[in-house]
Amino acid sequence: MITIKECACGNRCEGRTDACASCNAAVRKAERRKLTVKKPIKKFSDKKRNELDQYAVLREAFLLRKWCCVHGKPCIPTQVHHAAGKVGFIDDWARENNIPALIDIRYFKPICDEAHREVTENSAWAIEQGYSFLRTEIKMNHGR
Repeated sequence: MITIKECACGNRCEGRTDACASCNAAVRKAERRKLTVKKPIKKFSDKKRNELDQYAVLREAFLLRKWCCVHGKPCIPTQVHHAAGKVGFIDDWARENNIPALIDIRYFKPICDEAHREVTENSAWAIEQGYSFLRTEIKMNHGR
């Protein structure tokens, strides 16, 4: 006489197992989930992380200067103004020497919070005073 086994859920067992097809599928699916470890997506590529690490070191050293480039007096510069921007390469020399704009200290300016707000909000005045540059002006003036 053949005995039919029943699964815990009440369905007929499958083959020589103690579970039905649905329960076996659920177990296999749970095991697959355990095996697939989800790695979080990196916020920055390795190249960008390296740039940011270099920038952090340069920034700290640069802020040791105790004067604001706008006020021209001793104050506490807490920020670095990137006079020519932070993205890409500023000119051909920087490209040839692999110095991205983020870490090109030729265009760093130590600046306090108040002055940085002035420079950022009034870009025409900042360009006129020499606190900021248009990239097209830099290439023309340096001949690069």
